[in-house]
Formats: sequence, C-alpha cells, structure tokens
Amino acid sequence: MVVSAKIWLDVMNAEASKGAAIEFLQQSLGFTHEQTMSFGDYLNDLEMLKASYHSYAMDNAHPKLKEIARFGAPSNVDAGVLTIIKQEVLS
Repeated sequence: MVVSAKIWLDVMNAEASKGAAIEFLQQSLGFTHEQTMSFGDYLNDLEMLKASYHSYAMDNAHPKLKEIARFGAPSNVDAGVLTIIKQEVLS
C-alpha cells in the first residue's frame, strides 16, 4: 500500500509502482533515465520521480517529493505540467 492523497491509499502488488512502469518503458522502448520527464504531487509518485532525470515536484506537492525532485513546477491548479512541457519541450 502507498499513500496517494490525504485520504487515499493505493493497494497493489508489492513490485508495482509508477517507477517500475517507467523503468519497464525505458527498457522496452529504449530511452534513458536522462531522457525521462515526470511530474508528481504525492507519495505514490516518489518512485516515478526517482526513475526520471527530469523529475518535477508540483508546487502543491508533498514536502518529501520536493526534497527528491530535481526541479519544481507550478501547481496542478495552475496547469504546471503543461507550463513546463511548453517551456522545456516545445520551445
């Protein structure tokens, strides 16, 4: 189980995580850790951010995510993911 919000738990296989999914995609599709971008706001995103070089914690993210993310993004409410993609990928 992983806490995924203040009142939510994710229940899944012990080996399953967003990070494991990213690593599977990296291996099967042939892209690297350095070519990976992810965005997170709560504890269920921790492994995913670790599996991505371009790891972004949303402004409204849990403090633990802000500690491990390499970068910050505006909050979910402020379209933070779209803002960063436009700024870093599409420009």
